Amino acid sequence: MMTFLDAVAAVLRWLVESPVDAITIVVATVASVSVLRKKMRERRSMLPSGVLLWSAACILQIHVVYDFIDPLLGGSNVTNLLYRILVTAALGCLEVMVIRATKGRGTPWEALVAAVVVAMIALQTLIFAVNSWPVTDTYLSEDGGEIGRELFWNVMPLCIGVFSVHVILTVGAEWRAHSVRATRWGLALIGFAAALDLLWLVENLATSTYRVLADSRFFLGPNGDVVGALLVGTMIACTGLGVAVGSAERLVDHLWMRLLLIRATPTWHRVIKSAPELTLTGSTGLASSLLTLEVEHVLYRRWKEMLDCERAGKFTPTDAERGLLEEIGRTLSGSPAETPDREHAGLSGLLTAGRAS
Repeated sequence: MMTFLDAVAAVLRWLVESPVDAITIVVATVASVSVLRKKMRERRSMLPSGVLLWSAACILQIHVVYDFIDPLLGGSNVTNLLYRILVTAALGCLEVMVIRATKGRGTPWEALVAAVVVAMIALQTLIFAVNSWPVTDTYLSEDGGEIGRELFWNVMPLCIGVFSVHVILTVGAEWRAHSVRATRWGLALIGFAAALDLLWLVENLATSTYRVLADSRFFLGPNGDVVGALLVGTMIACTGLGVAVGSAERLVDHLWMRLLLIRATPTWHRVIKSAPELTLTGSTGLASSLLTLEVEHVLYRRWKEMLDCERAGKFTPTDAERGLLEEIGRTLSGSPAETPDREHAGLSGLLTAGRAS
């Protein structure tokens, strides 16, 4: 009988041996919890459905889960087909979400997306059925080099690639036009994940072509496609973090204040040495200041002390230091950047749906 320590050791061993699987579980769970909040659901957005389908698909690709479920389904890698169907359906939900966010509800584009999703699922199922998959394997790395099997592998990446192009265009149009820092960070992470998706598509097409034309075992076998696994793992992490960070305004603001404090501390130390009588706190260490829960108070005091030294003629800021002081002032006052707030438009509105009122 396994003891508690044996169970802990087994979990730690699994974490070391399968870091991508561990990251997948954490990110999928965080993303799912983020979109299940009441305010997210009240928007009647397709985001919760898309993220939950995407999370379920990611969980199916974890080796332990795959090896448990696939034998129950016949042991012919039907789980891999199910994974790809879930991803395609998730892409459809997320694509409709983006369309509704940017063009409104009830457009003909929604029906087109639904038709394409059904067609891609049917195509995947047909290609899977006419090929044999005798060895249960999470990434089907024991099979390859045949045109039919390579086509099956690339249907889903092609769907992801088309969706990624739309996401990149949407993020590019919105990123600079939004003043909420958390949403900007969330959009940036999602846009970066979409770029990784495109890179993964190119890598898939290139390796498939090489397998068909030259080496049927290229990037297959025990180690599989290491490059593709790294791209997918990073994409999953960036997507999940983007969804979670997008509505975490208070957390992001406090993190931003800590970054500003790190940037301002060297200048503050230099300035205060010339006028120690103008400091209220003395030369407090940076580490202790960063760990305080009220980091905005520390940042405010140091900002005011630098301004006092400037007024006393003890400090003449450079252009870069002036920009930093102005950025600290905007952050502490909560003033948005000189751009329109698009909280209720596009992907920005969806990401901020879970923010507290």
